[in-house]
Amino acid sequence: MDEVKLDIRYYFLEDEYKEKIAAIYIKNEAQLDKLGVDPKKYLDYARESFDRYKQLDKKMPLEPMNKKSWDHVERSLNELIAKLLEKFVK
Repeated sequence: MDEVKLDIRYYFLEDEYKEKIAAIYIKNEAQLDKLGVDPKKYLDYARESFDRYKQLDKKMPLEPMNKKSWDHVERSLNELIAKLLEKFVK
């Protein structure tokens, strides 16, 4: 997560959102490892989910994350993990 601070693509991971994103990853780390999803790929999923939210809500490109967008990203990540596990982990 430290190298994320240097990457502009992850500007939205400020304040408590970085810890929340990390907590979801840590909670599902064993399953994600089985699926070949490393932390970098996971962060890309989070960024893409946030980008989709901004497009749907017609937000500015560098709009910071807020409670409403966090709810969307959290739901999206949890649904993605559940679908991946359902499809690939027997």
